[in-house]
Amino acid sequence: MREQWYGSGVYRHFKEMMWRPLMKAPARSSAFFSFFFLLLFFGGFISTRLIDTTTTIAGDSAQKSVLTTKTTHIYPHKPDEIPKKPRKKIEIPLNCTALNLTRTCPSNYPTTSPPEDPDRPSPPQCPDYFRWIHEDLRPWKATGITRRMVESAKTTANFRLVVLNGRVYMERYRKSFQTRDTFTLWGVIQLLRRYPGKIPDLELMFDCVDWPVIKSEDYRGPNATDPPPLFRYCGDDATLDIVFPDWSFWGWSEINIKPWESLLKDLKEGNKRTSYFPLQAQVIGKAASDFIQEDLKMDYVYDYMFHLLNEYAKLLRFKPRVPRKAIEICSEKMACTVEGLEKKFMMESLVKGPTDTSPCAMPPPYDPPALHAFRRRKENSIKQVEIWEKKYWDSQSK
Repeated sequence: MREQWYGSGVYRHFKEMMWRPLMKAPARSSAFFSFFFLLLFFGGFISTRLIDTTTTIAGDSAQKSVLTTKTTHIYPHKPDEIPKKPRKKIEIPLNCTALNLTRTCPSNYPTTSPPEDPDRPSPPQCPDYFRWIHEDLRPWKATGITRRMVESAKTTANFRLVVLNGRVYMERYRKSFQTRDTFTLWGVIQLLRRYPGKIPDLELMFDCVDWPVIKSEDYRGPNATDPPPLFRYCGDDATLDIVFPDWSFWGWSEINIKPWESLLKDLKEGNKRTSYFPLQAQVIGKAASDFIQEDLKMDYVYDYMFHLLNEYAKLLRFKPRVPRKAIEICSEKMACTVEGLEKKFMMESLVKGPTDTSPCAMPPPYDPPALHAFRRRKENSIKQVEIWEKKYWDSQSK
């Protein structure tokens, strides 16, 4: 699959979950995953009846009354149902003409989501990897997040993101590599188009570099300061960076990688033509493909963002505000002013309007014994993957 996927922060959690169907523990090994995903990528671009028994009295005055039983078969008749009128979906058109005239974002964006259909089943529970949202935010659970903490994350941040009254603002500190910041911000804007009125006011710092920098060992001990809450694409067990879906879910224009929703369709078609070689690769390939198509679909990417930002906002101990140097951003300001693949991928990944479904139900956090067991199994799984990896490369050198 795509190379940058292994550096994706969300994939830190996602890939661990992928191994659960395969063995007793999850695992990760970048080289082995590279081998596997290269295989994956190049392999394929009564009816019912009611019986009513009634008892009647038959006879006359000259005869003894006789008790008889009459059995009547009544077939249910389904009453004619009045067909429900389909709910009209709200669409938010991309108004480039108005942008050209006013140079400002539209003021008529929906501020609330459509009412939920009472006949619709309850939303499903989110995939298990959503539990890592609780773990990523645990360092601030007791203290909350103050403005001072957020400002301390500015050192390496590429931009500050502010959501206020359903509108998005950005204060840039340094340009990211390629269009990482652009498509990250585009993803946030699409989230608000999908769930208008459901993203709370918030303020955060975002670093678009891959490697995490908030080392947990620097914030231990009696004299330790509070860690800065810094969002990025990557994280590991030794750092406290808050993991956020990476930019390429909405496209990577520099190397012509399609938005994730389109790429998933290509992968699904390609997998139908894939032939795996070793049995282990076949088992892993099937499990990974199923996981990617079901648990990593774009609906869940947006729901992960939704729950992460909502849980983060609950921890804020200050009122978000728009900095003096911040600018408002919206779909028009981003998509109407670019050309080429940037525009193509933005239009392809544009959320047309609010969804009429609720986000998936957030699972509870791990309890300490379960989390400890998970990490222990992960270590054992890593060792197993390393054995598979060694066997593979040894076989290639013969």
